[in-house]
Amino acid sequence: MKHQVKKNDVIWGYLSQILNMASSLLLLPFILYFLDQENVGVWYVFITIIGLIQLLEFGFLPTISRYISYVYAGADHISDKHLPSYNKAGVVNIRLLSDIISASRKIYLLVSIISLAIISIAGTFYLSTLNYSGNYNYLYVSWLIYGFSTVIIFYFGYYNALLKGRGDQTQLNKVVVFSKLTNVICTILLLYLGFGILSISIGMLCSVIVDRILVRKSVFHKQATETIKAFTLKKETDYTSVIWNNAKLMGMVQLGNFLTVKCSVLIVSSIIGLDAAAMYGFTLQITSIAVIVSSMYFGLQLPYINAEQIKGNYEAIRKVFSRSLGLAWCLFFCYAISLMIMGPFVLSFISDTAHLLPRNMLIIFLVAAFLEMNHSLCTAYLTTKNEIIFMWPLFITGVSITLCATVSAHFYGLWGVILSQFILQLLYNNWKWPFLAFSEIKISLLTPLTSLMR
Repeated sequence: MKHQVKKNDVIWGYLSQILNMASSLLLLPFILYFLDQENVGVWYVFITIIGLIQLLEFGFLPTISRYISYVYAGADHISDKHLPSYNKAGVVNIRLLSDIISASRKIYLLVSIISLAIISIAGTFYLSTLNYSGNYNYLYVSWLIYGFSTVIIFYFGYYNALLKGRGDQTQLNKVVVFSKLTNVICTILLLYLGFGILSISIGMLCSVIVDRILVRKSVFHKQATETIKAFTLKKETDYTSVIWNNAKLMGMVQLGNFLTVKCSVLIVSSIIGLDAAAMYGFTLQITSIAVIVSSMYFGLQLPYINAEQIKGNYEAIRKVFSRSLGLAWCLFFCYAISLMIMGPFVLSFISDTAHLLPRNMLIIFLVAAFLEMNHSLCTAYLTTKNEIIFMWPLFITGVSITLCATVSAHFYGLWGVILSQFILQLLYNNWKWPFLAFSEIKISLLTPLTSLMR
């Protein structure tokens, strides 16, 4: 298993994150040019509904990848309650790996079936309730193609967990680069030919097909001898319940995160309108790019931290955590300043219909996003100890934000939605989990920044 992150890994990581936003960032100028504001709002609704449906993944990806990291570090068993023991020789337990893969395949098959039902029935029904001036049949076809692409991603989701867990994140990033380039090329061509919002759906489908073909080739690479052997063995022990017991906690966390961040787009589109949803969704999208890019290096280090946790190598964990978090802080700050200064100027050249939130709202929005990113990275560290102690606070906060934002949107519009998120997160999650992570690793608030200077 790969432990150290090399320069080449970082390059592919950032390139994949840039292209992973292809349907939103690289395609955005073309979408804004070829689609009217109403259809841009519909597109953000598509993205948000898919984000809700992706909650069905329910924490399986991070849980399974964490367990596979343990296996490749020499774990002899897995548990939903504590860190596993390991053989110091670091020999991969092929039988354990095979049983985890078998349980993962069964889980993702079930998730795919449920998501297909929700997309085709509940998703289509919600779209029918929108005040849409275009052709509804065209809207439904576009949605179903977009949704079916998501089902394909779900079905082969355990491949991603396997690659991430065994330390092949760079290979996974390469797949993202090629698949998203497919998305960009196909979507731009179809937009130019006048296919409207259907262009985005077909581009997504083409991207997913390329993605799944390349991911499978990466999983069964000729050098991945342990994985190839594991797929040839029959299941001996069923670890479905072990994975579920841990994943359900992460699933509740992801549901809380969705309610906290992405559900607001549905609230804005339903209560305030599609035009407001387009502006709010655009700002959320641009800010999400900052969070994803800033957090990428930290994410690359998680398999390494997982492996060092079961070895008790706390000094190495302290060093990697501090540097990764400090880099995330600096990157987000630079992005936020650039967005505040240059964002409106750049948008004026791209489209007359694309708008960021007003400056005062944008400042609060960016501060809230930074604090959200910071405590999310700290909770990601806490999961490497195979403990999910933050589930209920994040879930309860998400529910509270949804209820508060829904009510306040009627009276205060976008300000009500933004302040609901900012204030309720600030009350607990924004400070609790960073404080706990920093205390356990025994670092000060300035350590992440000073670590970048060493």
